[in-house]
Amino acid sequence: MKAALFQLQPKHLPVKISGYLDDPEMAQLVLCFSSKARLAEAYVYDVIRQYFPQAAIAMCSTAGEICQSSVYDDSMVAVALQFDKTTILPATVNISDYASSYDAGIALTKQLTKEDLRYVMVLSDGALVNGSELVKGLAEGAGEKVLVTGGLAGDGSNFTSTLVGLNMQPAHGEIVAIGFYGEHIVVTHGSQGGWDMFGLEKQITRSADNVLYEIDGQCALDLYKKYLGPDASGLPGSALLFP
Repeated sequence: MKAALFQLQPKHLPVKISGYLDDPEMAQLVLCFSSKARLAEAYVYDVIRQYFPQAAIAMCSTAGEICQSSVYDDSMVAVALQFDKTTILPATVNISDYASSYDAGIALTKQLTKEDLRYVMVLSDGALVNGSELVKGLAEGAGEKVLVTGGLAGDGSNFTSTLVGLNMQPAHGEIVAIGFYGEHIVVTHGSQGGWDMFGLEKQITRSADNVLYEIDGQCALDLYKKYLGPDASGLPGSALLFP
């Protein structure tokens, strides 16, 4: 596999930062991450498609873009991948067409050929999709032997709406899955959280799936407002500052 990292300036072709490709036209997959404001510009998809004419192009809004060892805001970063032996198959659905995020996950995996499927990468709308239910549907549909990783799109600290797209200008509600096939690909993964425990210990007394309703018998939102004080007016964004 060959990979190259690019940064994109408004209305300009991508500029390579690191890595190597035989030719941009040989890239099979391009993953593009950007702030929502940049990604909403009508020219964005056309510029990337012009430079990578043969690739499957997946685009996702973020809450910050990583380029090498730095984190940026309101930028645009893309990684282009060229495989020697591995094949890929991209698929997409829109959450508006399904009764639940679980159903959308099941439907998405039905678009992926199961023979020789080794790995599924997912980029999902982060405002309209329940990530926990989506993962359940994807895991059930793909099967226990297939690794599924990915994430939800971001909206900076606004928590209003997000954008995702596959081979099109990004839109609301889109969920993209990319299947990787063949015995030559090996994928490993890991996850690490960044919070340490502090403050008062309290008990969750009512919740459903990933929705928290009560803490110590009190309305969770009221409790957050009590302890956040003036920062409560910035919810849900201000909750990023606290665990």
